[in-house]
Amino acid sequence: MGNLRIIGLGPTDASGLTAEAIAAIEDDSENFLRTEHHDAVEYFRSHAIPYTCYDHLYDTMEDFDSVYRAIAEDLIERSKTCKISYFVPGHPLVAEKTVVYLLEHDPHIDIVDGLSFIEPVLRGVKKDPVEGLRFIDGDNFTDLDIDVHVDMLMTQVYNRRVASDVKLVLSDFYGDEHEVYILNHAGHPKKETILRRPLYMLDRYDDYGFETTVYVPKSNRAVATGDVMRLVRRLRGKDGCPWDREQSHESMKANLIEEAYEAAYAISAGDSFRLEEELGDVLFQVIFHSELAKEEGTFSYETVVENLVEKMVHRHPHVFGEGHRDWEALKAEETGNKTLSEKLEHLHGLPALLRGQKMLRKAEDSMDSFFASYVNGGEERYAVNCFVF
Repeated sequence: MGNLRIIGLGPTDASGLTAEAIAAIEDDSENFLRTEHHDAVEYFRSHAIPYTCYDHLYDTMEDFDSVYRAIAEDLIERSKTCKISYFVPGHPLVAEKTVVYLLEHDPHIDIVDGLSFIEPVLRGVKKDPVEGLRFIDGDNFTDLDIDVHVDMLMTQVYNRRVASDVKLVLSDFYGDEHEVYILNHAGHPKKETILRRPLYMLDRYDDYGFETTVYVPKSNRAVATGDVMRLVRRLRGKDGCPWDREQSHESMKANLIEEAYEAAYAISAGDSFRLEEELGDVLFQVIFHSELAKEEGTFSYETVVENLVEKMVHRHPHVFGEGHRDWEALKAEETGNKTLSEKLEHLHGLPALLRGQKMLRKAEDSMDSFFASYVNGGEERYAVNCFVF
């Protein structure tokens, strides 16, 4: 794999090429370009330097990832017999998936730096990324990728369809009036355009292309779990609320139950607006108790989430690739509870009626194994007899 090196073309025209990149273009290696739709490629043409590009793959494959993998595989194969220089827009290690796949194959490939598109974008919007900057692929992201409290730089917003999809997701987090920047050919001395407009107008722009970037400044909207954690810490802090500072798990226990019942009532009433509010109250209780535990040094919200995810993955083997298994058996495996009476221990905190319903349900679930248990005798036989007969 020593026959392959990767060179950055910079973000704009030939004026952005480094001396090392120019030397690579002019040496005796075979030149391959991910795309020739980049202004710096004019240097190859003006100096009659031959090259091969992979643009034809974009029209023959189903998605970008297939294209990128095909490019990487072809370069790997070709490099077995000849010396290859592979050129990509910007910097090879910034938003370049083909390079990711090549480095997975051989992490020792030589990289020739090039100015990335990030610096011209930051200059265009006059922003300092020191407080956080998140990079997002506009053609392949979900709401889970968004953090409204740091600036976001979105690539691959190459047409109005993608822009429309992006707008719909971002509007839920930032609001329709939140202003964003649309940058085209950032850094190019002749082609650069920078527009600032509200989110609801994001898809009302006709010049989207593969050199378009959307810059989303951070927001102060409280839409993340971390915002609730900051709120609780403020309430329990030195200059916070005296009542909140005095609370404990025990004193807040009734509140947790009350909020859960109010959320359940909203569901029964079919009141989605009230349910939205009540679920917020339930979330506040979960985070409040987690923060109390963190202060005590027993557990934290992070460990609550970690344990929850591990448990749900374990209980859904049919989803996560381990085949079908019985839900109750999986729970018993986690807790170590084998007998019916052991399985009922965690129900003691429920109200009497609900506890009775669950006890009867679990007892009925045990009927299939009753006769085997009866032969073996012992505690499980006694428990089954008590709750079934």
